[in-house]
Amino acid sequence: MLKELGYVSYPKPDVHLMDVFAELGLCKHEPLDTFEAVVKMAEVCGETPYKVDKVFWLICSGRYYKDEMANNKVRQPKSNL
Repeated sequence: MLKELGYVSYPKPDVHLMDVFAELGLCKHEPLDTFEAVVKMAEVCGETPYKVDKVFWLICSGRYYKDEMANNKVRQPKSNL
């Protein structure tokens, strides 16, 4: 992926980003709209699109890899009820 090669100006508009940004009303649920919304948010925040992408990915995935929690996951397992 480009961002892992140092290209921090390019977010990856994956399903997590498209879901969140569309639900927040920041863009349509489409890759290009999401890409542009992440870039715009990064500009407003004074951060790179990569960093905005990473923050939302961490929040959506629950994988707080620098946290000491067991399994590094915050979400509770879904019940089979």
